[in-house]
Amino acid sequence: MEKSARRLDISQMPELEKAVHSLQERRDRLIVRSLSAFGAPRVWVWVAQQMARKGVKLFDLESKREWDFRADPGAGYEVEQLVEQTFNRQRTSAATAARIAAGKAGPREKMEDEALKRRAARAWADPELSASAAAAEVGLGVATLYRHFGPKLDYVATTAAKRKDR
Repeated sequence: MEKSARRLDISQMPELEKAVHSLQERRDRLIVRSLSAFGAPRVWVWVAQQMARKGVKLFDLESKREWDFRADPGAGYEVEQLVEQTFNRQRTSAATAARIAAGKAGPREKMEDEALKRRAARAWADPELSASAAAAEVGLGVATLYRHFGPKLDYVATTAAKRKDR
């Protein structure tokens, strides 16, 4: 992505730009429904900078918090951090909901069947198979095999050593 594409173009948000620019220095407050209402955290970096420059207050209806940029120089940083957390939480929630809708999310795979455990152990111990091939052979995820047997190379070496000892 080129550098100019990452710049914030506040003119794409005329309502926000108008609201922030119309605030009277040291007298007004900007009231927002949610800190995440305007999207990306970089928008709020701009808002926080403008608010600090004008010395006005910000009130968030969702969290019922108010920040006074005139009295607290660290308010901008705190708002930026909250916006980042809220944005990440929403993005993670949306991704989880999409995985659930696609049927890809659910409980961890378990190896409760002894026959499956033996097949998985044989596949994991096979030095000719990659981790993904071993997992595909038994119908489990690679992470499940790592969780049960540990690193593949260690398991292959341990299994080979046990065979020699017999």
